[in-house]
Amino acid sequence: MQEHTPGDWEVAKDYTIDPAGYVTPGLKVRKCKVCGKVLEQQEYTVELTTSQSNALAKAADYLSFSSFSHESLIRQLEFEGYSTDDATFAADHCGADWMVQAEKKAQSYMEVSSFSRAGLINQLEFEGFTPDQAAHGADSVGL
Repeated sequence: MQEHTPGDWEVAKDYTIDPAGYVTPGLKVRKCKVCGKVLEQQEYTVELTTSQSNALAKAADYLSFSSFSHESLIRQLEFEGYSTDDATFAADHCGADWMVQAEKKAQSYMEVSSFSRAGLINQLEFEGFTPDQAAHGADSVGL
């Protein structure tokens, strides 16, 4: 019978963090280098720093009353005094659907001004939305 040769630990399922800061553990496995059989598995998790948790709460607060792109949310959190790392962490884990955020931002622009399709897309991209998100936002308001 052949002995298994343990490989390095690898992530089989990443941990998740919900917008409230609750961490659901991920799963890591160690496979045999020769046959690929899973030899060991264990849960793994991360502990949020106080600053990460606070940035996540502030991101959720902002998203509850306004719309942001991923980039503009990071900038806003940095303006509030959060480090770039904590602001990025919060934007990455806040649970926002950036396409929906683009729709909301497009709608808010259309309520206060008139735009051509190209003009609205340019404005949304200026706000930090990706070209796909900006085009989706314009589509959502009929442009």
